[in-house]
Formats: sequence, C-alpha cells, structure tokens
Amino acid sequence: MTNKEIEDLAGHRKVSAWVVKLVGDAIAAEREACAKLMDNMDKKDNLSNYYKVAANVIRARGNNDV
Repeated sequence: MTNKEIEDLAGHRKVSAWVVKLVGDAIAAEREACAKLMDNMDKKDNLSNYYKVAANVIRARGNNDV
C-alpha cells in the first residue's frame, strides 16, 4: 500500500509517519501470514508448484509497496 493509498483510506486527513509505518508493518505481517499458508498447503497437496508460485507472488507484492 502506498502513502497515497493510506492517505486516501484516511479520508485525505494528515497521516503521521508512525501511522504509515504501522500500517506498512501490519500489511507486511499479514502478507507473510498468507504466504505461509500457501507454504503449508504446499506440503499437503499435489499442486505443490501452484502453492509455491502463489507464496512467491504474495511475498513479491511487498516489493512495490511503501
């Protein structure tokens, strides 16, 4: 999520730097939790390549965020 998206979510109110960091940290933690779910599914299913790709795509989304 970009700074602009966070400000839009806040209704164009001023957003302090610590709030932006908190939101970014929360998003990163949730993204990693989702990727770990895919990692765990990889061990339980025959579609292991699908889950590996999905986990990598989820983690890669963080490369384009704040």
